Amino acid sequence: MDPNDWTLFGNSNTDPSTNFLGTTAEANPKPLVIKTNGVEALRIDSSGNVGLGTTSPTSKLYVAASGRTALRIDDSGSGTPTRGIAT
Repeated sequence: MDPNDWTLFGNSNTDPSTNFLGTTAEANPKPLVIKTNGVEALRIDSSGNVGLGTTSPTSKLYVAASGRTALRIDDSGSGTPTRGIAT
């Protein structure tokens, strides 16, 4: 294994100015997109807005959900939501 390869169990001797997850196209900024099963799950656009369920987030955190709860916060530890925001 090359000593410069990233590992799943942590990386020592990294420099955050050169070793990072992200995009670097300053002249033509690109979003950072994370997909699961080939489908976009999360997007961080060039202005830092984060989108879940949307490809064009318009605020610092934009959650879009159709026909289901958009945000669930479980503060009981039981797995049953005690706070929820429905769409």
